[in-house]
Amino acid sequence: MGPRSAERTRPRRKRLPLWLPLAVLVAPLVWLGMRSMDDARAKGFGTLDPQQLELEFPQDWVDPRWEDELVATFHDFGPVELDDGARLRELTAAVQALAFVAEAAVPRIAWPAGASFAMRLRRPVACISVGDRFFAVDAEGVILPGAHSAPPSVQGGFLPLLGPPNGRHLGALPGERVEGEADLDALAIAVSLWEHLASEERSALGRISIEAQDAALSSVRHPGALLRLEEGRAVAFGRSPRVAAPGELALASKWGHVAAGLRRLTLGGESDWSVLDARWDEAAYTPVAEPSDDTEESP
Repeated sequence: MGPRSAERTRPRRKRLPLWLPLAVLVAPLVWLGMRSMDDARAKGFGTLDPQQLELEFPQDWVDPRWEDELVATFHDFGPVELDDGARLRELTAAVQALAFVAEAAVPRIAWPAGASFAMRLRRPVACISVGDRFFAVDAEGVILPGAHSAPPSVQGGFLPLLGPPNGRHLGALPGERVEGEADLDALAIAVSLWEHLASEERSALGRISIEAQDAALSSVRHPGALLRLEEGRAVAFGRSPRVAAPGELALASKWGHVAAGLRRLTLGGESDWSVLDARWDEAAYTPVAEPSDDTEESP
């Protein structure tokens, strides 16, 4: 809630720059602005009332359950005097302790309206399976709250699963981090997916599982990390972006091959494929085999 412009134009709500992942503005106690300046100075800045919050979530990838948890945190904390710096810092720490909050700034007093809280939320880039539920994971491997019955859709594509779903994450809780080398390799590949595929390409990719337990073994004969697509298709992806291996094809080129392979699928017929090897300058395709008892298994 910033000051009004000196010009006699209709005031506009301030918008945060696009590079900031997310901000939440909390503007309680609008009624404080109705007091006289002398009265406000005599009695302090007033009280932060958790019953009066205004939240703004500019991004569409925010789980609505996070908003509920954020509001509940303010309610549980109770009223806070706006000139009580120590108590406001405690409130900031309580907000930052939420699993989906990456960073929270100490509130800025917006006298006489209340206070503004700016925070950066964790952005989901992948997911893990925990039993029969799926939980989103951010780029740092932090497990985010909010269970899903299937890998959720985010900004035109599905969150890739850090696979295979073999039960290794059973018992994992929001706020914890995935730490296995295979998971971290798969996570690095997932992050690169969001950087190199456009929205329509992520949509065409569908739900995928990234299996990176053998990423370091990539060779002419070994596919390294595998992307498991729907309908039994697979993409040989090679090494993880975490490893700067000599001769490894650039990520932009690998994902360019994947995008081209997805376009081939729309043509059907002889353009269909079961395996795409995206590790080379020229992508290699294994066509869909004719049904037979001796059908070779994909990698």
